[in-house]
Amino acid sequence: MTDAAHVSELHPNSGVAGVAGVATGASDCAGAGNPPHGEPHGVPHLADGCGSQSDTERVGRYELTDSGVYYVKGDDERHWLATPIQVVAAARDADSKRWGRVFLVADPDGRKHCVPIPSRQFVGDGNEALRMLADHGAEFAPSRQARDKVLGYLQTAPVAARVEIVDTCGWHTLQSGETVFVLGDRVLGAAAERVLYEPETRQVAFTASGTADGWRTEVAALCVANSRLAFAASVSFAGPLLYVVGDESGGFHVVGSSSTGKTTMLLVAGSVWGSHDFLRRWRATANAIDAQAAQHCDTLLVLDELAQVDPKEAGGIAYSLANGQGKARAHRTGSAKPVLKWRLLFLSAGEIGLAQHMAEGGKRTRAGQETRLAEISADAGAGLGAFDALHDTPDAAAFANRLKDATRQHYGHVGPVFVRRLLDERESWPELATAVKLYGLEFAGEDADGQVQRVARRFALVAVAGELATKWNLTGWPQGTAKAAAQTCFNAWVATRGGKGNLEPKQVLAQVRAFLEQHGESRFAPWDEDGRVTHNRAGFRRVADDGRTRFYVLRGAMRREVLSGLNMADAVRTLADAGVLDLTTDGKATRPERLPGLGTERCYVVNPTLWDASGE
Repeated sequence: MTDAAHVSELHPNSGVAGVAGVATGASDCAGAGNPPHGEPHGVPHLADGCGSQSDTERVGRYELTDSGVYYVKGDDERHWLATPIQVVAAARDADSKRWGRVFLVADPDGRKHCVPIPSRQFVGDGNEALRMLADHGAEFAPSRQARDKVLGYLQTAPVAARVEIVDTCGWHTLQSGETVFVLGDRVLGAAAERVLYEPETRQVAFTASGTADGWRTEVAALCVANSRLAFAASVSFAGPLLYVVGDESGGFHVVGSSSTGKTTMLLVAGSVWGSHDFLRRWRATANAIDAQAAQHCDTLLVLDELAQVDPKEAGGIAYSLANGQGKARAHRTGSAKPVLKWRLLFLSAGEIGLAQHMAEGGKRTRAGQETRLAEISADAGAGLGAFDALHDTPDAAAFANRLKDATRQHYGHVGPVFVRRLLDERESWPELATAVKLYGLEFAGEDADGQVQRVARRFALVAVAGELATKWNLTGWPQGTAKAAAQTCFNAWVATRGGKGNLEPKQVLAQVRAFLEQHGESRFAPWDEDGRVTHNRAGFRRVADDGRTRFYVLRGAMRREVLSGLNMADAVRTLADAGVLDLTTDGKATRPERLPGLGTERCYVVNPTLWDASGE
């Protein structure tokens, strides 16, 4: 549990609702302190069915009234201990761990605060528990004796209600088996009253403005006949479907030069869930992005400007986001913190792609990274940047401004409505999973590599989500708009990728070619020694009569440098299958060669066909 959860008004997810104040006189008493001057604090009550306290609640020697918590000595000697603090529920997580209690207090301005306090904070002197209540406006009698009695009240007051603590947004299955969807300080679902959202940090602003009708007519309507815009909006609806169909997380990266409409795409996507503040930046540490991902669970994480993140961290962040799990972290005491987990789609944009950005930091991309972050060209091919149609707007710049203005006015409505419909129609979830499978097979086509099929399914999920939102009248689009947009963007990804084959053989061949092109003269000694010293030698080169060169690569150099970052066995097998290695008669990849100055050594012999091989 974190320090506290603050709500200006009590939300259903706190397990409390409604406010009832009572005015019962309370006499001053000596020894414990006097109640502060001013208007009395009201005592909030629980919602019906959760178990509420009466106007004056007597708990053993303790009494709660609208003017405070009292200790009753004898029959009528009442000592004021604190401003009103109501014990409203016992709390625990889904594993019946992290037990604590939830308290309701009113600050001096009359605002109500729901304050969950872990049971561990009462161990020892209990001062931390009192500090947490004081941070939310509770006031206490000054004596240590009085505060000890407050701690006794806080720990022993009976409570029948139970709330379940969750620390991420998105889908949660409660101990009762019921399913809810946590959306910031809101909880959707029939069991919402029994859920307490308590994240490690509160970052996501699932805010709303304007109307759903306004979003449909001013934002979604402009996505019609615009493949990139319709795709971006559909991606936003697809986040909640990951749980529904059992799919993994993943991302899309939109690449294009400045002022092509990339950020406009992101704003359209973000408007399904919130304001322009919903858009995040890549310019953050890996830990910060992990925290953001956890708070966007089952919705959408929007990240702009890839170039702003450290290129040495970019690939790792892409992996982490798609794998749904952050780094292991430690408390200040050295004990391990719970690892952050999530399930989401993320939509990114930048002027360069992941591979280029990582190369600037001296890193190489792997096929898995590029698969997890599918790269799409922002250029829709109509000469209008990311747009295909301007809907009676004079130019692309004016059209982008029109969308930006519309997403400032209307946002945050249709995402929650989409989730409510999913909750209401749980019986249709198997049909959605079938539709995603069929769309994925259709997009990928026959003979597609497994990596392509995996990404095609992600595009299919987007298509199904957009079509479902259209069916439920959230977009106003003609049926088929979302599917067509997803198919167009999938085709753009395939074109950027270079086809539907396996990327890894291409990457192996490209990496070996790049190493030999860069170091062939400086680090490979000529076969016929001319007395020149080759520093940091990686092997030898031998030029044939036809002018083509064979490279004799030392085993250590091949393992540590030439194939660095690759699976050694798989990469050597790829080179052998492509015919670029001279194998022994029994098929071994290393050959015994009499190398100048070294004698007979086993090495890898790379023949000139390396520059002819495509890797397909």
